[in-house]
Amino acid sequence: MTVNNIPLSVHIFATSRCNLNCRHCFIEASSASRNYQVLSSYSIIDAIRILHKINPKVDFEIEGGEITMHPQFSDIIRGIDEEIFPNITITTNGTY
Repeated sequence: MTVNNIPLSVHIFATSRCNLNCRHCFIEASSASRNYQVLSSYSIIDAIRILHKINPKVDFEIEGGEITMHPQFSDIIRGIDEEIFPNITITTNGTY
């Protein structure tokens, strides 16, 4: 899928879990965030594969909350196909 031949950019919010409470962020690392939500590693990897087949130039940004706090983070990284990986950006606060 493209718009005027411009590659699609997809942001995947994989988890709402975070270890910080930044003023500028819409995700709060408060006691209430203990009821965080996550997308399964299968759902994330499957969505990436499907969208990449539609448009091989699509760029993906996997983020959250703090993506490295996702309980299946290593499964997500291992599950992304090698030819797709250059199109992946992982956003992290670098503290976890």
